[in-house]
Amino acid sequence: MDAARTALRLGARDSIIVYRRSRNELPARIEEVEHAEQEGVQFHLLTTPAAFHGQNGRVLELECLRNELGNRMHPVGKRR
Repeated sequence: MDAARTALRLGARDSIIVYRRSRNELPARIEEVEHAEQEGVQFHLLTTPAAFHGQNGRVLELECLRNELGNRMHPVGKRR
């Protein structure tokens, strides 16, 4: 959370947190999440990173899988 907020303060165009579960399972205090949202951090919840694509040591694209919560609260990969 701190890194995402700091990135925006240092001039990042976007700051996105990708998390495989829902907002309820986010391992952060609700105040931290709300403050991050107020500062412009984007949240992509129920999303699992699958591959990083880049060039010259820089990540240019993140390939992700969409999830849905199963009956045991575990993400289940879902193709888009």
